[in-house]
Amino acid sequence: MIAPTDLAAIRVHTQQQRAWGSDRFRAQMEALAGRAAGIRPKIHLYPSKNPTSEID
Repeated sequence: MIAPTDLAAIRVHTQQQRAWGSDRFRAQMEALAGRAAGIRPKIHLYPSKNPTSEID
């Protein structure tokens, strides 16, 4: 049986079409493919609804 954390990691990597495995494996895949093999960080496209500073 696959651990829930591993299953979630596999899903994220598959959705982003990225290699899933050890850092060494990903480095080898990046070298062979000539592109990034790790997952991309989450990007926030919209500003926060609760700004930390107020404008006077």
